[in-house]
Amino acid sequence: MRFALSIAALVACHARAGYAQLAPPAGWSAGGGAGGSLAGAAANDAVLGSRAAAVINVGGKAVQVPAAMRLAANAGRFAARGLMLSPLTIGAIGVAWLASKCLAYQDGQWINTCGGSTPYPQSDGYEYRATPMASSEYVVTLEAACRRWVQVVNATPGWFAPSAYPVTFVSVSGTATCTARRADGQSAGPNMTRRATTTCPVGWYITPAGCVATAPPVPVTPQEVEETMAPKTVPPGLPLEIPNYPLPIELPIINPTPGESPTPQPLRIPQGNPVPVPNTDPQQYKQPFLRVTPAPTPSSPWQVDVQPEDVVSNSPSPVLEPETPAEGTPSGTTEKEDFCAAHPNVLSCADLDQPEDQQLETKDVGGNVTPDGGWGATSAACPAPRHLTVQGRDIPIPFDLFCQYMAGIRPVVIAMAWLTAAFILLGFRTDD
Repeated sequence: MRFALSIAALVACHARAGYAQLAPPAGWSAGGGAGGSLAGAAANDAVLGSRAAAVINVGGKAVQVPAAMRLAANAGRFAARGLMLSPLTIGAIGVAWLASKCLAYQDGQWINTCGGSTPYPQSDGYEYRATPMASSEYVVTLEAACRRWVQVVNATPGWFAPSAYPVTFVSVSGTATCTARRADGQSAGPNMTRRATTTCPVGWYITPAGCVATAPPVPVTPQEVEETMAPKTVPPGLPLEIPNYPLPIELPIINPTPGESPTPQPLRIPQGNPVPVPNTDPQQYKQPFLRVTPAPTPSSPWQVDVQPEDVVSNSPSPVLEPETPAEGTPSGTTEKEDFCAAHPNVLSCADLDQPEDQQLETKDVGGNVTPDGGWGATSAACPAPRHLTVQGRDIPIPFDLFCQYMAGIRPVVIAMAWLTAAFILLGFRTDD
């Protein structure tokens, strides 16, 4: 599935440069992850590693910028939450995904289908009864008989002295021993009788619904389901079964490199035809480009940095489509590289890392530097205040503050004049 993205602000010329925001794809929403979240088909494409076609509007022309998106590492937790919202309508992919961790929804509850630590006791082949007690009913386990005896004792006035109430269950031991504790701290226990059972064979599981040969599934809480599935990878097709539940994604990879582990890289978009570079042999040509550099952040996952750039080449043929530089190598040459090719002896083009071991030529050109006169007085003084007469009163207007300001910037003006003269002398200028 392809997505169409657009820059929020139009980039029409070199003067308009800086950060811009790509409009996110359909199904994307802010929050939920470092790069936001996706739902439905958009999330499914992220699982499959599909790449979106972003669009930047440059001078009224839509230019595609590839983008790759991936689900975050904790997307499994959110997928489990989405499935648990409608457990009775989970699709085949969701059922299989949950079953990979022995989880299922049966009879109105979440269960662990692989067993594990079952809460149901197993029968020892006997049933028990505590005496004396009001009921002669036998029960399947010794603990159940003891707990029933405690209930009868606490519900029967006069069974023990009043100070003995209440009686609490403590433990069972052996084959017919039950221990309880009275309120005064003394231990008490009934006489227990047992007989072989005919309804619950040895090893069967005793459940509220009766004795069963196989251990019933272990119930689990929704929180346990979520924690179990949190580290699991979301399989293809699962987001389509929960189309309205967003899944978190990582920061999008804008203009990714090819391969299974893409990385973001800049994109150059041509802005005009090549023009000849003066004084170059062989003739070189300069073409304006916009350099779109991915700059996503958790608060702005679709942010790019758009800057103008001139690319120099030996071909007068224009580049009509965006250029994606190979990883680690630029496309074409920059304006500085062209300038240095034409003026290799300029100081700014010197290779400082590899100095040449040679004697520099010296030459005495002579001459004197003398001030140029005729531009005003050689000494300066602040003008006298101007005077205004208002309703017969003399009001002076001094120039002291202005003079102090001019005196303060005088060294800066002189320094800029010397710097400009040095640039002219050393040839730091361009023909255009």
